Amino acid sequence: MVSLIESSLICNYNDGIFKFFFDVESNKLYLTENIPPEFILLMDNTLKYEYEVVYLKSVEKCPVCGSDLNKNGTDELLLNKVREIRKQKYVCTNKNCREHIRVCLNKFIDKHCNYTKSFREFGLNTSLIGYFSYEKKVDFYGMDI
Repeated sequence: MVSLIESSLICNYNDGIFKFFFDVESNKLYLTENIPPEFILLMDNTLKYEYEVVYLKSVEKCPVCGSDLNKNGTDELLLNKVREIRKQKYVCTNKNCREHIRVCLNKFIDKHCNYTKSFREFGLNTSLIGYFSYEKKVDFYGMDI
């Protein structure tokens, strides 16, 4: 029997050490909320086949009562308007609490925005040189539409 999570790696990326999992059977890459979305671009260039990206919480405990969390679906996000990723939703197991929590990527992506902070900064820097539409910036940045 093949393990669900066949590949588990520890990487050093931008002076941060993190762990991620790749589920070979369902072609899903599981990342924790402390891994920058730019890592997905690196994986896209490394893996030459389609896979789904799912962000998970690094600690699956309720911030309100401290109980365990159950997975409760996912939210879709179109990263830089070209790459679909999913953010895991959770519900608290404590029947008195029932808190609903989502993976938060505010460290990398502002609320109600699809573009990463680093991509927007890149966009501002290229605008200092000359005018580029965001579509051209995405091409220049190395992402396929």
